[in-house]
Amino acid sequence: MVGRVTAGIIAVGTELAIGQVLDTNSRYIAQRLSAVGCDVREVLVIPDDRVAMLRAFADFSSKYRITTITGGLGPTADDFTKEILLQLFGGKLVEDPATLQLVTERLAKRGLALTPRNAEQAMVPSSCEVLPNKLGTAPGMLFCQGANWVFSLPGVPFETEALVDEQVIPRVSRLSTGKPLQRVLKIYGIAESYLADRIASWEQRLAEHFSLAYLPGPEGIRLRIDSKEPGTPALQEELTSYVEELKDLIPNEFYGEGDETLPSVVGSLLKRKSATIATAESCTAGRLAEAITSVPGASDYYLGGLVTYGDRIKREQLGVKPDLLARFGAVSEEVAGAMAQGVMERLKAEYGIATTGLLGPGGDGSKTPVGTFYWAVASRVGVTTGRALLSSTRAVNAVRATYDALNGLRRVLIGCL
Repeated sequence: MVGRVTAGIIAVGTELAIGQVLDTNSRYIAQRLSAVGCDVREVLVIPDDRVAMLRAFADFSSKYRITTITGGLGPTADDFTKEILLQLFGGKLVEDPATLQLVTERLAKRGLALTPRNAEQAMVPSSCEVLPNKLGTAPGMLFCQGANWVFSLPGVPFETEALVDEQVIPRVSRLSTGKPLQRVLKIYGIAESYLADRIASWEQRLAEHFSLAYLPGPEGIRLRIDSKEPGTPALQEELTSYVEELKDLIPNEFYGEGDETLPSVVGSLLKRKSATIATAESCTAGRLAEAITSVPGASDYYLGGLVTYGDRIKREQLGVKPDLLARFGAVSEEVAGAMAQGVMERLKAEYGIATTGLLGPGGDGSKTPVGTFYWAVASRVGVTTGRALLSSTRAVNAVRATYDALNGLRRVLIGCL
């Protein structure tokens, strides 16, 4: 593709290679590079092994216009990315005064003295351009091999992300002149196979210069539509037309685009109504409150919540009647509705939302199947409930239950339930 810059991503760390720690850096870097038009060709995770590191660094730096390397820049004996880069690009270690000052100041703020090991963080290859790290002690570094750039970044995720945003992306953006078009639609409440059947005729009409990808997960399905050509006004107009057709096919399941999430969409709907909400959770155990408050400004509409895991707490804190629990059981539509209404009334909110269920792996001794889940949304005009049968692990079921409830709330707020 004309104007697209090729990129490769390397994550260094034995803890990543053996699965002890999740590599979130590569995902973030790939998303950011793709967003500015880079063609990310390869992502590689390698252990702290000098031979493997030298081989990978040399290979990537020779074939990709942009290479990012994360990890191995710390002050301990198992951090030798800097050593390998010095071997590959030449030069000698020199002290960078600006980095030394940053390290000294950061330690002083914590009441710590500068040690020789800390001071070594300011020693960098003379063959690199130093990229200041405002959040840590290890600076980023930029090396050049002909026209190709190699960025070496610390492996601490929040440091990596800041350096990518402040140092890598501004530089890379100037190289890419052919950013492709992309739209990502967020969908919830329909299985992938059923979605594919519903939009099959639309997909068949999709022009050859567009591609469609299904990206399912516990938080719903993302539909990504990419152009295979650099963006032009005409191509943008064509893509917009396709997207609007697609939305018409899934009016109740489509909830947002791009960076929008179910919690952010629900928050926007509540703000639009100038309404408040409170949560009462049993099986989700606070995850629903956490999801709602993950959105900046959630205090405008979220009043608070209760985790009422036991029946006694449901009775005492939410006013769920004992005979209701005895007759239907804690995992029931009736109890979910009473929980939602109880928290709405006690916290004086316009809406109350509740969850109750058996997430597994074991049951509660009743005849209720493991995986049974109920959510309920109460308002001044009534109570709406929903049921699902979840069939994954306990951890995944908890995420799905949280998002099932949020989606139920979304649909109540837009009036389609």
